[in-house]
Amino acid sequence: MTTSPIPTPPEGIIFADPESEENYAKAMSGAPGPHHIKHPMIVISGPAASGKTRLAAHILKSRFGEAYITSLPRTEDEFEKLIPHAIEKKYLFLDNVAEFVKAHALSRAITSTDWSYRPLGKSEIKTLKVDLQVIVTSPAIIMSEDLCRRSIFIELA
Repeated sequence: MTTSPIPTPPEGIIFADPESEENYAKAMSGAPGPHHIKHPMIVISGPAASGKTRLAAHILKSRFGEAYITSLPRTEDEFEKLIPHAIEKKYLFLDNVAEFVKAHALSRAITSTDWSYRPLGKSEIKTLKVDLQVIVTSPAIIMSEDLCRRSIFIELA
């Protein structure tokens, strides 16, 4: 079995360390992450103008053909409503997150195989198969311990 080469990152992207470059390769290949999580959350951090958003869009476009940015939900309830839409898209792209991230719904979506919810205005419960890639960019993200365990990190210089 042959593997296709990992596409090179966009021009001007400089990884802060070898581990970040290895994690970029994992992100591009869709390889399982820590604790055998099918799609670990990809966290890209670095200083201003280091190319975080460009790299995230590059990863998503090469794997999903598109890269639409979503704003960070402010409440757990907003995350609960967002997850089904993200599952249907196959990815969730949260850009320039500059605050503490602790979302049980996000942790569950990263590790679950099924997602059940009640669509707005309906009385029945709908269940989706979860095949979701979450990618977050941040100048310096602070996350809950649960999310850290479900993530791979790419640091840019």
